[in-house]
Amino acid sequence: MVETKTISNPIDEELSIKFNGIVYTVEAKGILKLPLNAAMYWKNHIHTFLTFIDDVKEVEQEVEKVVKEVIEKKSETKSKKKV
Repeated sequence: MVETKTISNPIDEELSIKFNGIVYTVEAKGILKLPLNAAMYWKNHIHTFLTFIDDVKEVEQEVEKVVKEVIEKKSETKSKKKV
């Protein structure tokens, strides 16, 4: 089984590359699942502004975790002030 990666195109233009004889196209503001080696080449050597969906999910999860921690700390601070 070929390992894949999903890329996200943040711009308003369709993007295409030819990698190992295969043409890959991601629509404007779209996403595309493609083989890992093609995705890595595309992002690292041609369009560095592309993002990997996995990376975005990891960042969103980290942000949610930090927000939750801040809310908990504020709640603890308010509880201590009332006592």
